[in-house]
Amino acid sequence: MINQMGALASAFRLTREERRFAARAWLLAPLVTLLLRRYGFRKTVEIVRERVALGPVRSAISVPVARAEGLVARVFGLTLAHDSCLPKSIVQLAVHRRNGDRVKLVIGVRRDGQFGDSDIDFEGHAWIEELGGPSRDARHAVIHEVSSA
Repeated sequence: MINQMGALASAFRLTREERRFAARAWLLAPLVTLLLRRYGFRKTVEIVRERVALGPVRSAISVPVARAEGLVARVFGLTLAHDSCLPKSIVQLAVHRRNGDRVKLVIGVRRDGQFGDSDIDFEGHAWIEELGGPSRDARHAVIHEVSSA
């Protein structure tokens, strides 16, 4: 773990707060993937909210949401965890929660025929947004939100 996190930190020149965020994400990624497979979305989020302590609420977010999303994506690349938007978003929600950041997990859908030559005409997506902040994905209609609080 130390070598992998050291490589991640040096490769992307992470701040101390970003290294901490990435390390927590690295620890949670396989667990969240297993929980999703075993229990599904609702129970996994319930477990995360029960087991990951809510840190002291901060006036400023510890690691900006877009930057944290990139860190989580890189961390998932270092693990055997399932690499899709839902487990990544749950991990990011958990780490932001632990850091006391006010964020929400958003799930949205899109059906507009803009999928190229694919036979798929429906798409679901999960992402993280700051509470009270602007939407980060206008292409998807929001169908569910989970707050970090």
